[in-house]
Amino acid sequence: MLAMTSHPFWSRLALGLLVASGCRVDTTERAGPSGTSVPVPVVEPASAKGTFTIQRQGEAEVRLDVDGCWSGQALLFYGADLFHDPDFSKRVRVVEDAVLGKRVVLIGLVPDHERLVIEPKSCSTFELRIEQGSLSALNTRRLKGVLKLECSLPEGRVSATIEMNDCAFDRRTIGL
Repeated sequence: MLAMTSHPFWSRLALGLLVASGCRVDTTERAGPSGTSVPVPVVEPASAKGTFTIQRQGEAEVRLDVDGCWSGQALLFYGADLFHDPDFSKRVRVVEDAVLGKRVVLIGLVPDHERLVIEPKSCSTFELRIEQGSLSALNTRRLKGVLKLECSLPEGRVSATIEMNDCAFDRRTIGL
């Protein structure tokens, strides 16, 4: 009986599932049997790095150390959700809308506001750049980009410096 990983169908299926979960595949050449060189898939997760800070009058500072992201394509928007993995109930959503333009939406970060939209006009610095990459499994567009903010809120300030890299499909978006 063949092991599942030795059969080409199962190997491709397993690799496809890993890629579909939002991981990148590095097919770096490695030493194979008898000294031959063969590509070996190495899985790397999608990433985002940076901080998002909310300072409100009379309240403790809220800081989100962003280390994860996923493409908004599965949720029907062009952009990405940024979060601190594994807690994705608190997210920064970056959106580039064809009609409304660039927006940043805070989800679960501001008490008394389930969603708070940051308007570019309330910011001294509002840099949002979203770039398309290749297609991942399930035809989800991989995204990368930058978010830099210095903005005023009615009761405080928001600041962010975040880099996004390879934000793609993530199975956790299915339940949202």
